Amino acid sequence: MNEERRKFYMSHIKQFTDKNEIDLLIFLNCPAWYDITEGSKSRPNQEKFDRPMQIKQLLFKIHKNSETGLLSMDQYLRSLSLVDYNSEEESFGLFKTYYSFLFD
Repeated sequence: MNEERRKFYMSHIKQFTDKNEIDLLIFLNCPAWYDITEGSKSRPNQEKFDRPMQIKQLLFKIHKNSETGLLSMDQYLRSLSLVDYNSEEESFGLFKTYYSFLFD
């Protein structure tokens, strides 16, 4: 995630709350940059599957604080941008994508 997307996303979050730690309901209702690209139109007589909502639920579950049940937006956005993980000299350039961070 680049700085422009991060600022755009945080501006949407700030419309819901001024707090850095948010609950699942706020996270699910806040527009994200992937809502349009991951969404799809259902065909007639097809069961609706809200892919962006499923992605948000998974991201919240992965990144929330297990003790408080809240998501720190600063920490969440840093992990999506991989800034903290690539800043270490021994791991610089190790993670190019979020997928490689999770699965490689």
